Amino acid sequence: MLKVILADDEPLIIKGLKKLVDWNGLGMEVISEAHNGKNLYELTEHLKPDIVITDIQMPHLSGIEYIKKMREQGLDVKVLFISAYEEFSYARDAIAYGASGYLVKPLRRDQLIKELEKVKKIITEEESQSQQESELAVYKKKSKKDQMIDWFYEILDNHSSHDKKHIAKLKEKFTSAYFTVLSISIDRTANKQQSDDWRETENQLLYFALQNLIEESLNGQATGLILNRQDDEFHVIVNHNETQHVDNVAHKIVKNAEDSIKVKLYIGVGDIVKLEDLRASFESSQKRSKYYYFLAPKSMITEQDFKQPKLKVTSESLTAQKTTLFYSIISDTEEEMKGKLADFFDWLKAISDERNVITKITCFSVISELFAELRQIGILEDHEPGDQELLNKLHKIPTFLELKTYITTTIEHIFNKLEKSNSTKENFQIKVVKDFIEANYNEDITLESIASLIHMNSYYFSSFFKKHTKTNFKKYLTDIRMKEALRLLLNEDLLVYEVAEKVGYNNVRQFSDMFKKYYKKLPSDYR
Repeated sequence: MLKVILADDEPLIIKGLKKLVDWNGLGMEVISEAHNGKNLYELTEHLKPDIVITDIQMPHLSGIEYIKKMREQGLDVKVLFISAYEEFSYARDAIAYGASGYLVKPLRRDQLIKELEKVKKIITEEESQSQQESELAVYKKKSKKDQMIDWFYEILDNHSSHDKKHIAKLKEKFTSAYFTVLSISIDRTANKQQSDDWRETENQLLYFALQNLIEESLNGQATGLILNRQDDEFHVIVNHNETQHVDNVAHKIVKNAEDSIKVKLYIGVGDIVKLEDLRASFESSQKRSKYYYFLAPKSMITEQDFKQPKLKVTSESLTAQKTTLFYSIISDTEEEMKGKLADFFDWLKAISDERNVITKITCFSVISELFAELRQIGILEDHEPGDQELLNKLHKIPTFLELKTYITTTIEHIFNKLEKSNSTKENFQIKVVKDFIEANYNEDITLESIASLIHMNSYYFSSFFKKHTKTNFKKYLTDIRMKEALRLLLNEDLLVYEVAEKVGYNNVRQFSDMFKKYYKKLPSDYR
């Protein structure tokens, strides 16, 4: 039975979690509960659970602080965080420190079971891998091919006491100077006929066919060896001379799979190294294979695909992206709006740190806030994408290209609906301007700054504003400032110069003159 600790500062939540699923049926047992982060950490140290389910916002020690401290102490526990939509920035940090997943409030039974089964599978695979490594260490009589695989594993595991002897033996067998590891994966999203509900026997037949195909592809191209297979991924070592040679091998494997067994593959091509540095090629091939999400449908991912800028996510950058898209929908031409969307997707890729979960969470954060703002001013209707629908959709989208298509199609639909009624669009633009003035009348607002807000030149904006408000911009702003000044004079215990500052006047004389023009008396006399 896997041991589980539940943590939340609300006892009712823990009580609900206990009843939400059949823990014994999942092969799990709830062994304890915690009501603050400090208590959770102490229980983790003492009880050594397999899984911890905790609210990300905990007193005394937050979820992020807890997982960071736990990783620093070398505690290997799978952590599932519970978070609300507004806490997605925390979820990003949690994933950075190795959280196994996150659950969104309010919790659903099927969602919790799915995440628990996912974690259970990871634990089972890790235990299986550990057992396999133990069996390899004591395995005595093997075929020549198996012996070579063992020697390669020794090099990959940095068993220095055996390295020199086994490197010498492998160099006798593999005469070319360079080695490259290929991480070859089945693209299940492209191969609809090989869906997740295939029976185990059908999957085994597919793996057998692929293994034969890879071995045949290596013959005549280069010397190579299939190292192992993990689920849908094969690790292949290719021995070659020319730099380009390994690319030809990878291309041949992909083409043969599509032609012979109608299966689409993608390959992470590792660094080209000498035998002694094989581990570097293995690690780089796996990293590049995982980057397929961003490059699909491209079949080969090489070092060249990683030469792009990398950025950090900040609350300021999230707000800036949302604001840019909002005003683009309200004011830009279709071509300009598509350009802003393209910039947004470039930014998403740059902040991803090569992890698609970061991209999905960040995309959700920006687009959900954008939709909320559009809904607030009446552009989005209730039947259009809500938070839950958007979150579920982004979670299921298998590639970055499909994510771009979904977001682009959704935003273009909103843009085109708005564009069909020019008067409607102008009404929204006026509302944006009025809302901005209402919120910022105490700042240094100018005709030029307001015009730029909706991407107009100041001359055109002046006519545009008067057309829709029946007054000029300067008078509209002054009216708002004077009404607020009057309210402050009558209801607040402020000096005249303080009232002036609060309604956007740095010069108290100028304020007094304007007030007298409106209300026939100086501010102090009026009071």
